[in-house]
Amino acid sequence: MHVYPDRLHRIQHTRSTQPLIIAGGPELEYLGIGLSTHERFSALVIPDSNHPHRKPLLIVPTVDLGSATTIDPALSEVADVRSWKDGEDPYAIAIGHLVAGAHAQAAETDTPLDIAVSSSLTADHIVALTTGIQQLTGYSAPQWVLATHTLAEMFMVKDASELGALRAAGQAIDAVHAHVPALLIAGRTEAEVAAELEKLILAEHDSVDFIIVGSGPNGGNPHHSFSDRVLQAGDPVVIDIGGTFAGGYHSDCTRTYYVAGDSGVDSCVDPEFLAAYAVLERAQAAARAIVRPGVTAAQVDAAARQVLTEAGLGEYFTHRTGHGIGLSTHEEPFIIAGNDLVLREGMTFSIEPGFYTDRWGARIEDIACVTADGCDTFNNQPRSLVPGNDKHSGGDSSTKATIVPNAHTEASAASASWAIVGVHDGRDLDAAHIRTLLGQATVVLGGQRQLDMLSHVADELSDAVVTQPWPSPLVPALPELIDRYRGQQVVVLASGDPNYHGIASTLRRHGVDAHVHPAPSSASLACSELGWALDSTPVVSLMSADINSIGLAIEQSPRVLVLGRDSSTPATVASYLHHLSSDSIDPANITITALSNLGTPQRAITRGDATAPPVADNLHILAIDTTTARPATSTLTPGLPDEAFESDGQLTKQDIRAITLGALAPQPGETLWDVGGGSGSIAIEWQRAQSRNPGALRGLKQRAWCFESNAERRARIERNAAHLGVPLSILGTAPDCFCDAPDPDVIFIGGGLEASFEQAWLRLKPGGRIVINAVTVQSEQHLFALQARYGGSMHRFEVSNEKQIGSFTALKPALPITQWRATKNISS
Repeated sequence: MHVYPDRLHRIQHTRSTQPLIIAGGPELEYLGIGLSTHERFSALVIPDSNHPHRKPLLIVPTVDLGSATTIDPALSEVADVRSWKDGEDPYAIAIGHLVAGAHAQAAETDTPLDIAVSSSLTADHIVALTTGIQQLTGYSAPQWVLATHTLAEMFMVKDASELGALRAAGQAIDAVHAHVPALLIAGRTEAEVAAELEKLILAEHDSVDFIIVGSGPNGGNPHHSFSDRVLQAGDPVVIDIGGTFAGGYHSDCTRTYYVAGDSGVDSCVDPEFLAAYAVLERAQAAARAIVRPGVTAAQVDAAARQVLTEAGLGEYFTHRTGHGIGLSTHEEPFIIAGNDLVLREGMTFSIEPGFYTDRWGARIEDIACVTADGCDTFNNQPRSLVPGNDKHSGGDSSTKATIVPNAHTEASAASASWAIVGVHDGRDLDAAHIRTLLGQATVVLGGQRQLDMLSHVADELSDAVVTQPWPSPLVPALPELIDRYRGQQVVVLASGDPNYHGIASTLRRHGVDAHVHPAPSSASLACSELGWALDSTPVVSLMSADINSIGLAIEQSPRVLVLGRDSSTPATVASYLHHLSSDSIDPANITITALSNLGTPQRAITRGDATAPPVADNLHILAIDTTTARPATSTLTPGLPDEAFESDGQLTKQDIRAITLGALAPQPGETLWDVGGGSGSIAIEWQRAQSRNPGALRGLKQRAWCFESNAERRARIERNAAHLGVPLSILGTAPDCFCDAPDPDVIFIGGGLEASFEQAWLRLKPGGRIVINAVTVQSEQHLFALQARYGGSMHRFEVSNEKQIGSFTALKPALPITQWRATKNISS
């Protein structure tokens, strides 16, 4: 059975009798359901065990269907999906599924319903469900029971694909740690080291989770991030880093280093610290050594703590020894005193004892996996104290780390004999060098469609060759697959050009150094059929990008290619283009051509438009031509016309918006908070600026978070973002909803200054930028007070616009804008 339905069946059959509601978050990701989280209700509702024939029901806002929602197709076998539009009552849908057939009869309603919920279901939804159950069914208020323990029982023991993903994540963060010694140079600041680490982590991961650079006394704070403190010779430096790897699994690893002096040896390090660190090494080794099935979490904690206590360091070990890790960075099991949980094979958790004083600190952290006979660690960089950049570690004072993506030496050596062959049909295997590769292969991997092509060269294959289709899901299973075929002659069959939105880059991220033999890409073949210039035709892959990226691509070029997901893509794209069209543009003038099975005898080309989309096979590419029907907006330069935004008047006007975007100064990968969103114009233009980064159209990341208290305006912002082609996370009232967004690099406050500033400033990353616009005298006075406290600069802008007065023309001044710009100092 497919992994996700199997997991859902396990939850259904191992829980207690009460119904269960699982809200968006890691629990649903575990079931193959990725939902964006915001104020709209979305959840998986599982009926009680007395209704074994009723499927679970996934309730999803209509706005989250399509590209914004990831639902594994195999789940349709065991769960139903019900979408709801704004104006409908999603709670009534959930309640109807929970208590179908219930009537308000005293005999039935005297006893409250018991309903289990995941911890991610927020209080506002629980209150609404409670009220709805009382009003719609006559039942009294339900008894809500946390399902945390039941769900944790599922998550704590990882299956083979999860272990493969966590092992790959561990190798990725190890590759980052391998570069750290070259970064630790006396005279650098912690913030400068952190900036280099961010680049290294992003070269190995999909995103950065956290970075701790704690030098000298800052290492004595376990949750220090980084500051402008200058590294000095002899400083111990705690480096704790983690990122999110493909498939949503996390890495987390800590090592302690020291900044070398001129001699390049550890004579500059305090001898007391060296002695304490030697004890820490023994403590971490003792904890690893005791891990095996049957041991309790508390015993692992005690093993590390005892070594430190006996050496007089116990009082300086101030936190638990470890935490579970998976789709969440911190989850059960927690390795802590008093936790009598018995460890089982497949559990994964950190082992990270440390000590912290007002002079310095140290920590060693590995991700450990319980095996049948002991412990396996997913991190294997040296645990001993490692010197920073000096003549012995291969660096000099001017050296910066060289970013080598996925430099996994062992994996590369294992994959030196891999080859990736691009094919469209069996005729692509006729070339002599491809036949030779296949004749020498001991393993051939690929999709089933590609493997079926081997019948074309069956005589060339060894009788002992293993042919294996890709597992599903693919990415988590890759590390185990690479290990299984270590040292063998492996040929991978892939569609078209494997380097073009293909398997080659995925394998490369996992350390496979394979030689690629490409066939023409689907984009090359499509442009050949259409007579389009490939070098000036943007390509959007809906396998990785939001559908709104099509709108951005159209603004760059009237002709765009779209790599589709399946045969439903033409209709989805046509619906989007129809919505994108303005009143002055006829959707029938937007032509859509579906090119299916290019490069094969089954090649088919069908044409349609945004009102009548073409039909396509699962394997296709769409060509969109808007030459005669360009959208009204045709520039990515900040300062779109005000008419580009639907608005109720709460809009940062064009001229001021352009100036404000200049002050915000978007940089690649930065996260913006737009507080007091109004019409969303600042956040939307920020996202459009981000789209100019290389590769953005292939997967524009959600980097802007818009806070707006008014529900009608939130809906309006959502429409504006879709129309202008950007993904955007839209949250409710600031500062109440700040906890739902990641820490920002940049903040813009256009409304609610007095209520929001303090908490926004606390969340702003060190070195981050803030821009606030004020119109009223009171807000302006507040800005001057903030400048006096935090520094920065003040600016005033006065704009006049043309206005007719009878037969004459005059320039009418708009209200002046006062703007404060500041950078958050590390010490703030």
